[in-house]
Amino acid sequence: MVIPQYPPPVTGGMERQAHELSKALVAQGVGVLVLSGQVPGGEPAAREFEGVPIVRIPFPRWKWLRFPWTGLAILIAMIRHRSRFDVVHVHNPSWYGTFSLLTAKALRKPVLAKLPTGFDWAFPTDSVRLRTFLRCDALAVLSGESADDFCRRGFPEERIFKITNGVSVDRFAPPKAERPLEPDLLRVLFMGRLETPKGITELLDVWPSVVAQCQHRLLLVLCGTGPLEDEIRAQIDRAGMHDKVTLLGHISDVASELRRADVFVLPSHIEGNSNAVLEAMATGLPVVSTRAGGTPLLVGPEGAEWLVEPRDGLALQDRLVRLLNDEVTRRRLGEAMLARIRSHLTIEVVAQRYRAVYTSLADGHSDRVGSASSPIFSER
Repeated sequence: MVIPQYPPPVTGGMERQAHELSKALVAQGVGVLVLSGQVPGGEPAAREFEGVPIVRIPFPRWKWLRFPWTGLAILIAMIRHRSRFDVVHVHNPSWYGTFSLLTAKALRKPVLAKLPTGFDWAFPTDSVRLRTFLRCDALAVLSGESADDFCRRGFPEERIFKITNGVSVDRFAPPKAERPLEPDLLRVLFMGRLETPKGITELLDVWPSVVAQCQHRLLLVLCGTGPLEDEIRAQIDRAGMHDKVTLLGHISDVASELRRADVFVLPSHIEGNSNAVLEAMATGLPVVSTRAGGTPLLVGPEGAEWLVEPRDGLALQDRLVRLLNDEVTRRRLGEAMLARIRSHLTIEVVAQRYRAVYTSLADGHSDRVGSASSPIFSER
């Protein structure tokens, strides 16, 4: 596994997903070795974390030295440990990943690169990196659109592995007792960075109207930090919504907060495979979100009705009001989301599919990679 930073203490979505996948693979008998960086004052120089062995490359304190140092350090590390791996799994298209890809090819090791949703985001103007990643033996993509983008650029479809992120159903199991702490209060939960691409401003714009049209008392719970925090507080002040909106900031116990909620909302403008959406679904929550990135794949046909176009505040308001005023639909939608997680989106199921891909690559059959893709990509 190649990733620039790896837990602990990193808690970003990509890093968390790489770690959960690594743990699940280890549990299934796959030998995993993580090659990651170590920022001064950041990650510990630990050799193992939660059963996953890690090789950390210390980054120089001066950033201008990191670029030339990284390539050499990766080369040395991969040569030193080359007997410990059969396949290299690169987790993002950074220069760290590029150096690792080139080194792996020099060592004649097959490479799988997991690339984010959004071709233009991954390769905005960098044709050199694009040409480099097109040399991978296989690509793991998180949406059908991403697969189409690479096919149009000549990458063989049979070597594209279509897969979603996964989630731990044990960690995010639904509450054993009834969710509401106050019978007449419904909690709507937003979890994510407080920044423009997450659509938080549109949500706050329509929240007073949602409150006015709902038959119950409501509380919008915002979990996360970010550059819009002061603006959000001012927006709440102007709307007089102090008793209808609460900001919790960063929370360490995500699962407990999810179990206290009745509806999950994420009105993102852009999105990959949202860990937050997966975690909400695994907790049995109904999801109101946008048709951004991989979210339609995650919620599937069962949740499609409750997705809106990004920046469509009126549609977002409509879905929230309808769901909050209909207890039966809330319960049924939450049950459908949980069932979908258990069928297709647990981290164990995702790891099994990755394992099949690694086996094909190690055996020299990159043309079989596509057959391990998740069946949800074929849904209509």
